Amino acid sequence: MTNSLECRSPFLNHKIVESVASLKSGWKINGLKKKDFLKKSQSNILPKKNIFGKKKGFDSPISIWFNNLLNKMAKIVTLYSDINDFVKKKSIEKFWEEHEGNKIDHSFRLFGLTCLSSWISTQKRNL
Repeated sequence: MTNSLECRSPFLNHKIVESVASLKSGWKINGLKKKDFLKKSQSNILPKKNIFGKKKGFDSPISIWFNNLLNKMAKIVTLYSDINDFVKKKSIEKFWEEHEGNKIDHSFRLFGLTCLSSWISTQKRNL
């Protein structure tokens, strides 16, 4: 996971982790098959489509958040902050207008601008 964030902890029980750590490597690694032992150990419990199915990503509902709960905060952070030294305010206003008008989903772009703006503010405070 070079460029992602792991937001789950599948094995919270330390006894499970310790038990698996004590297994011979041949049990844990089967050629190029990933998690083979884990999958086989759960094959009589979980549906096959869950065990052997393709991985699926998870998208957070940023678009919904930016149209509701985080709208006011994100607009203030992106429109009235130090980010305007780097990104034209007119461009950000256009993103918001198109996003709120449901013309174009700019949620990830606006999220990036919100994060960048917060980071810039933090860096200036730490100087």
